[in-house]
Amino acid sequence: MTANIPVYTGMREFIWLWQLGVGAVAVRYSEISYMETVNSGATKVHLGLGYPIIVEQTQYQILCLIDAQQRLNESLDKSADA
Repeated sequence: MTANIPVYTGMREFIWLWQLGVGAVAVRYSEISYMETVNSGATKVHLGLGYPIIVEQTQYQILCLIDAQQRLNESLDKSADA
């Protein structure tokens, strides 16, 4: 017997980043247009709305977070279909 378990999908398009001077912020990863490393080693993330944020994570860490979120979404999709 298979139970249909509802899957929460509200934050599936977001990753959490640590914005300098602000703290944890949710960023829709599809809105990231490009990233650049600043002198301090932080990353300036340029968003589709035209404004940048400076975050503590490196570009590699951000790409890993995006990949992990996409894998989680695929897993949730598969479990919802089962």
